[in-house]
Amino acid sequence: MNRATSSKVIVGTIAVIILAPIAIAQSAATTDAPKRSVIVLQPSLVFERLQDESPLDPAKFGGPELARQLIEAGEQNLRNKGFGILAAADYTPQTAISVGKLTPMTGRIARGSLTEASRATMADLAGAGQRPMLLFAQFLRIRVGSKSGYWNPVSGAIGSSQLETVLAAALVDPANGTIAWKNEVLVRKILAPGSKDLTEALSTLYASPNQ
Repeated sequence: MNRATSSKVIVGTIAVIILAPIAIAQSAATTDAPKRSVIVLQPSLVFERLQDESPLDPAKFGGPELARQLIEAGEQNLRNKGFGILAAADYTPQTAISVGKLTPMTGRIARGSLTEASRATMADLAGAGQRPMLLFAQFLRIRVGSKSGYWNPVSGAIGSSQLETVLAAALVDPANGTIAWKNEVLVRKILAPGSKDLTEALSTLYASPNQ
């Protein structure tokens, strides 16, 4: 399995999937600093086998460094748009509690899926005394397929060797429980920390016709 994770093997080419990117309202980027505050959730990272979704060791893919680079790129993108980042050290106790509850939901939020539970928690967050603000979520999933192909005797599915990385991000208005912007990118290779491929994928993720 360690060999299968090598980024030297590329299946297919880079494919970009844009999921209805929405222009960020100009009113959200005024010179009024409180209106620009954004809470950045810790990225959700998933490493798994493609054929059965069983987990893989994040350390073998540089999980902590990938998370750091996602946060760095995301925050820089937000600053470039004129937003400010609300530091964890400045959270009110209620804000910290709400952020903690949202953290396990980060992956779904980043892909634009807002459940009843996440909307309820975001409503609590919006009333935590630090309004107005936005919520930013990121998701990364690396999947590694079988090197020689596989057959699932239960489902009858037949697959071949495949490597893929999915990157997703969303900016959410917690007060309204709505998505202000979202995008998703699929790359047919494993993106390693510090690699040119990762930099290009993140650039694609945050690119939009309105930038």
